[in-house]
Amino acid sequence: MAILKSSFKQATVFSVVLLSTLSASAGWFSRTPTTPKEAFQDLVAAGEALKCPVRCCYKKTHSFAECDGGKNNIPENVTNNTTGIINTIRVKSGVIYISPNQTYGLVKSDTYVLTPSATTKDDKITFNFAESGGGVAKGYTE
Repeated sequence: MAILKSSFKQATVFSVVLLSTLSASAGWFSRTPTTPKEAFQDLVAAGEALKCPVRCCYKKTHSFAECDGGKNNIPENVTNNTTGIINTIRVKSGVIYISPNQTYGLVKSDTYVLTPSATTKDDKITFNFAESGGGVAKGYTE
C-alpha cells in the first residue's frame, strides 16, 4: 500500500511539473503571451492540475481541513518562484491559491483562487470549485 501511495504522489507531482514545464518550455508546445489574459491561462492550468489531488484528499479524509500542500498526496507548495509566470502555488484546507510574477502585464494582485465544495447524494460525491481572485475579477478567465 505504501508503494501505491508513493507512486500516486509521484504521479501527481509529475503532472503539476509537466504542466508547468510545457507552459514554459521552448518548442512547439510553448507560446509567448501577448496579453495578461493569455498569461493568466498558466495560472488556470496549474489550478486545474491541483483539482484532482484535492478531490482525492477529500475522498480519503472526508474533509478539506487536511488538504494542504505537502499532505495527503497534494504536491508541496511552491513559493517565491522567480522564473516564468507563476510565483506561488499554495493549497490550504483544499483552497488553491495561485499568484503570478509581474510579467506579461500581470501584477501580483492578479491572483487565482479555487475554493472547493463537496455534496454527497446517493453515495456519490460531486465537487465544485468556485473561482475568485484579482485575475478573475478582471475577466481573465472568461
